[in-house]
Amino acid sequence: RSNSFDACALHSQLFSSAASCVFLPFATRGMESASLAALAEALVFPPQTAVLNTREERARLHDKLVRKGLLANARGEAAAAAACFEEALKLERRTTTLLSLINMRLKLGEHALAAAAYLRLMEATVLS
Repeated sequence: RSNSFDACALHSQLFSSAASCVFLPFATRGMESASLAALAEALVFPPQTAVLNTREERARLHDKLVRKGLLANARGEAAAAAACFEEALKLERRTTTLLSLINMRLKLGEHALAAAAYLRLMEATVLS
């Protein structure tokens, strides 16, 4: 098996008990932990945009961007899919969209960032 991880398997492992202990060394290896933490924070909590007037308009555009991202992913275009999910998150923050974005980062070979973002998401979920 290659060095790249199956996004679903990593997601399942990270959300199982004690996973953060297993993946924390991987998440910080080869990068400064402070900059990695900042990148993960920006990925998990992007700035929100309010260019559209109503929540319904933002939700509609969010859903359209997610569908476009899913199609791009199905075509094997992980970078295009990631861009769609990232824009969708700026309109409306949904955990499912965030997980899709993190999975695309994983597919793009950004393993440390993806692992750190999964961990940050788990921390945010546990602390809220």
